[in-house]
Amino acid sequence: MINDHKLYCSKQLGSNVKETSKTLDLLDSSPVGSSQNEILKTIPELEVNSSCLSKHVSTAVEDILLCKVDDDLFKKPTVLDMEHFLKSHPQLPKINLSTPFNFQKTFYRSDGVQRMWLTYNSNSKQLFCYLCLSFSNESNSFTTGMSSWKYVYQRINEHESSKIHNNCVEAYLLFTQNRDINTLLFSVQKDKRKAEVAKNREVFKRIIDCILFIGKRGLSYRGNKFEAAYSLNSLHDHGNFLELLLLLSNYDPVIKEHLDTVTQKSIKANKAGSKGRGNSLTFISKTTVDYVISAICTLIKKSISTDVNKAQMYSVMLDTTQVITAKDQCAIVIRYVDNHSVHERLISLVNCTDTTGQGMCQLLQNVLKSNDINVKNCVTNATDGAANMQGEYNGFNAWLNETAPNQVHVWCYSHVLNLVMSDASKSPLPAATLFTLLNSLATFFKESYKRMEYFTKRCTSNLRLQSIGETRWWGKEIALNRIFGKINDPSKGLYIEVILALSDIINSDNSKPDIKVKADHMRTSLLKYSTILTAFIYIRIFSVTGPLSKYLQTKDMDLLKSQELVDTALEKLVKIQRDMDGVKLSGDVFVQQMTSELHKFNLDIVVEEHFPKIRSRKRKILPGELVEDYIIND
Repeated sequence: MINDHKLYCSKQLGSNVKETSKTLDLLDSSPVGSSQNEILKTIPELEVNSSCLSKHVSTAVEDILLCKVDDDLFKKPTVLDMEHFLKSHPQLPKINLSTPFNFQKTFYRSDGVQRMWLTYNSNSKQLFCYLCLSFSNESNSFTTGMSSWKYVYQRINEHESSKIHNNCVEAYLLFTQNRDINTLLFSVQKDKRKAEVAKNREVFKRIIDCILFIGKRGLSYRGNKFEAAYSLNSLHDHGNFLELLLLLSNYDPVIKEHLDTVTQKSIKANKAGSKGRGNSLTFISKTTVDYVISAICTLIKKSISTDVNKAQMYSVMLDTTQVITAKDQCAIVIRYVDNHSVHERLISLVNCTDTTGQGMCQLLQNVLKSNDINVKNCVTNATDGAANMQGEYNGFNAWLNETAPNQVHVWCYSHVLNLVMSDASKSPLPAATLFTLLNSLATFFKESYKRMEYFTKRCTSNLRLQSIGETRWWGKEIALNRIFGKINDPSKGLYIEVILALSDIINSDNSKPDIKVKADHMRTSLLKYSTILTAFIYIRIFSVTGPLSKYLQTKDMDLLKSQELVDTALEKLVKIQRDMDGVKLSGDVFVQQMTSELHKFNLDIVVEEHFPKIRSRKRKILPGELVEDYIIND
């Protein structure tokens, strides 16, 4: 009878062994509003089924949202842990020379039936009876761990025939058939708990989707106030996250029921004297949002580090900039090749407190180490030309060579080109005058809505004047082309519209005198022949350097093609550097077109067609001198 009973038990246990799975904790099964202590008690039996996120994202969210309990499978389980505990056993040992027992004789009886109640802890090298560990309150060698291998086979047979073990077998069979006392007494509560788990899981799916949507669109999550659950109403601005949930509640009964529940509980707690939402669990607090964002950030970094390590080599690009809070932040970008595709990934954005070469190198190593990326696999680094980066002895490159001796430093070619163009467009006085005028025009109209209204009335297109920034080198090219157009198509520029808008401001009775003076000065400068010729000189230069600069900043840049473009750009610049006849021809065509356009408006405005003649001065010849001054007529 006992052997038949054990055989049936072995078959029942065998069916459960094949279904072993690890339960992950995500949502609290207790009702919304429970205290933190109640939450911690219910953690072991939580369930997960997040279809809105990938398996990796949901796992990371689970790890961060709740403190996971130590998964010790060889300690007496709680009632909530029982099902997971039984599915995780038995665990069989890996057979090798160090195994301290005969596997066949220990885990199989003489009739060939496996002892499904016997499990093995490979870490402590102990044998356990997990049935007695689960259902027995008495301690014996198989609940504390059988580690004495002397007479071990005899002890196994004795335990298998013991009354305590047989009672535990019966308790297991009743448990698997839902006939145990706990199931009979609390089956209704368990069903309610499962329903609560399913509801919380559905609520959290929607919350995660809202967080992903806001992050994907690059929006802010929170507002300045009215974020507490008791203040959720349509009278206040609650920030993007809560407003999105309120919008979703109008069409989704699941999230509406959840928000109504947490709001009512929070209002009651607030009236009782508790500030905010107290210590209840609502899933809509800023803490939950931060946990989910941190989980997604962790997964993104893990995915990047996996791809980088798979590529086995990578290059690093880093630079610092000062933000509005007067902190120096360093952006670190990793570039690698995967399946013939080039990838550039921002791996970190950290505060930089030491901008020396050694400090920057240590900062990079810390970031790479935190993301499990081997710094020795770095083959190149690209930085600007600052002394702390390129210094021969104490620069960033010199310190990085000590850790990654095979890496090569590359001064960003696009950065070099932009620096050259920046100096070339502000060193000559006529160039500085031209770009200062362009920037002043953009600022002049943007400073006042009345002036902008004059401009919009004259400009039929949606184009606006471009301001020139200190670090945005492309701003000069755009600002120049926005007014004077392209080299072969000046009609696309806003030259006529700007002249007419300035004229309207000058002739307006509502404009202040100082504004009229500024407008007149700008209009006069635009009408000068020298301004037009200078503009077309730089339009020709930018037509060569602009496409090159843009290509050098693309992530799919090809080195051979880049070198070809650089050589071609140098050849073109050499050809046009003395081609003043071509520049003059382009300027004359532009003047003729603009003059004909201005005649249509019957305005007394004249565009200069040539340089103004300057009266030549002769040095007075003193008595007795025969030398005459040589006059330059060309």
